Amino acid sequence: MKKRLFSCILALVLALTLLPAAGAAADEPQDASIFVQQVPGTDGDFMRGADVSSLLANLRAGAVYYDFDGAPLGEGVDDQGPAMMALLADCGFNWIRLRVWNDPYDADGHGYGGGDNDLEAAKIMGRWATDAGLRVLIDFHYSDFWADPGKQFVPKAWAGMDVDAKAEALGAFTQDSLRALLDAGVDVGMVQVGNETNGYMCGEKDWDDILRLMDAGTKAVRAVDGDILVALHFTNPETEDRYASYAKTLDEAGVDYDIFASSFYPDGAGNNAENLAAVLKDVADAYGKKVMVVETSWQWYTWPGYELGADSPYTGDIQGQADELTDAAKAVTSVGELGVGLFYWEPAWTPVRSADGLTGEARDAVYSAGWASPYADEYDPGIAWGTTGWADKGFFDHEGHPLDTLRIFQYFQTGAVTQRQITGFAPVELACFVGQDAPALPETVTARYNDRTTEETAVTWTDGDQVDSSSAGTYTVHGEAAGMAVTAEVTVSVQSLLENPGFEDEDMSMYVISDPAAGRTTDDPYDGAYSLHFWSADPVDFTAEQTVTLQPGDYLFTFQAQGGDVGDGAETYAYVRMGDETLTDPFNLTGWVVWTAPQIAFAVAEETEVTVGVSVTAGAGAWGTIDEFSLGLNG
Repeated sequence: MKKRLFSCILALVLALTLLPAAGAAADEPQDASIFVQQVPGTDGDFMRGADVSSLLANLRAGAVYYDFDGAPLGEGVDDQGPAMMALLADCGFNWIRLRVWNDPYDADGHGYGGGDNDLEAAKIMGRWATDAGLRVLIDFHYSDFWADPGKQFVPKAWAGMDVDAKAEALGAFTQDSLRALLDAGVDVGMVQVGNETNGYMCGEKDWDDILRLMDAGTKAVRAVDGDILVALHFTNPETEDRYASYAKTLDEAGVDYDIFASSFYPDGAGNNAENLAAVLKDVADAYGKKVMVVETSWQWYTWPGYELGADSPYTGDIQGQADELTDAAKAVTSVGELGVGLFYWEPAWTPVRSADGLTGEARDAVYSAGWASPYADEYDPGIAWGTTGWADKGFFDHEGHPLDTLRIFQYFQTGAVTQRQITGFAPVELACFVGQDAPALPETVTARYNDRTTEETAVTWTDGDQVDSSSAGTYTVHGEAAGMAVTAEVTVSVQSLLENPGFEDEDMSMYVISDPAAGRTTDDPYDGAYSLHFWSADPVDFTAEQTVTLQPGDYLFTFQAQGGDVGDGAETYAYVRMGDETLTDPFNLTGWVVWTAPQIAFAVAEETEVTVGVSVTAGAGAWGTIDEFSLGLNG
């Protein structure tokens, strides 16, 4: 009773700290280092959350955090942990999210890393949060380590079980874990049954089996406490009809849940706030479900020498981070009363010292605070282990000092203002076909400001005469505007003689595609909204080609490709087939949106039927995108 009374008093005190300072109107923007627009609807019961699952491991590894005055939050784990939760509450957060893995340890007790988020860690951090007046969302991955759309490994203890036995084990694990958390005094207000379960959950890929597991998990939560909200979690809202299909499937199966939760990691293509708002509203309107963003983030720091792509929706700085969060919040609140929350993913996952020179428990502690430890390889073979990789996306700098975005939920109530300045320029992208005159460079460029306004600004180009339009290629032209460097990208391409070269048209009859593992989708296009995308849990072996009749001349065939996980012995190449002759150009798939453009130049002496295409032979789990087929006169 005394503990509950203390929690209530603390929550009241923290709530009072969120009131505007004396003499400041509630709608008066606050002075800050960032511009933030007000977002009505993010006050009251709106879930203003953060996933801080790595916090305990980070503190045990020696991380230190500071308040806005530069003072350490405390000394050691037992001081800093509760103080961090109090700081978050003071900054307007009202929920904390904690992932739970079944058994993230090897047989010798070495942790897999990523926070070593077992039930005991959730108890400790959950109690810190509860004592600070924060409610807790428990995110069951139903795995011993990371679970996402591409990895849903079954826990070691459940290996070999059929789906019925697995569902029984999942239900028992959920009930036992929840009761242990509640007995420990953790204010569990919501439970996630699975993490990013895009057609894959706890080792199962058949939707009937996935629904069986989800049903077991939701019923287990209801059996413990009917007031605890149940969320189901998905990602990739940009994929056409994905969320509508999932919501329909859940409804037809009668799965009992409260919240349709989404990850949101925007990019320069279709995964944007406008699309997110639309797909969440569709789910809410059609099925009456609450919707929320349960994971989102954006980088506040860009390493020297690294540049975001020209199509990046936000700048790689603290203002870009604030803009991304503002758009995500607006997307959720635009749904109306059923848009219930926004959680930021891992705002306190700062880097800790290297494990070099450490031994025993000290070394294991540092490993546990990284994305993965060497011990995880037994469970997730080949996983890259090392430091967090998320330090540039948190709400603290690399030394643990808070950024102004930590106050973002407060700023949503009042707005925030700072000195107006240019943050960059809209991309200058020009194009022509081989043999045409090079395009004229513009006299002005569009300057982008940190208040999200734009202005046309005079520009001086210094090396525009370097563009050679006699052959295909991409040229970067440098200039200066408002005392800042600016560039223009000029692409000289062959004029394609192919039909539907970018796969934008629904009619794909002009292509011959040898395997259904490859098909027209909205996944990761190089340009436009569609691409030829491939993925299979089995080995991949397909060709995609188109046949045309060419007149005499010199030609160039090319396309854009990206992908990964091709395995040993993979063969990927472009080809041109003319009668008995076949020309090829091998290429490698080395990572997500790491684009490569194979090219084959050839000559035709007389009217000839020519087949151009791509061949991909790769291991199970290989994935990638082919886009922008181009065949045209060269020179």
